[in-house]
Amino acid sequence: MAWEGLRLFDLFRWRTAHILLKGRFHGMKICSKEKAPGYTKVPVNADGYYFCEETFFRENVDYLWPIPQAERDVNKNLTQNSGY
Repeated sequence: MAWEGLRLFDLFRWRTAHILLKGRFHGMKICSKEKAPGYTKVPVNADGYYFCEETFFRENVDYLWPIPQAERDVNKNLTQNSGY
């Protein structure tokens, strides 16, 4: 449902995260386009939007999270997910 805050988990469940979570992401507009070239407080793109580094989703690793060591200590039959 819209605005429920669970989109990331939907992408995991639908196995579409490796497609949709690739590329460059930006956040809120920090400064005007004219001020962007000289703005140095936080990284911004040419349009003045906060720029997050280019991200990637590792299809073979990131769908599964690491199993906490405390849980593995309790149950010796558990093994760690690959990639961790």
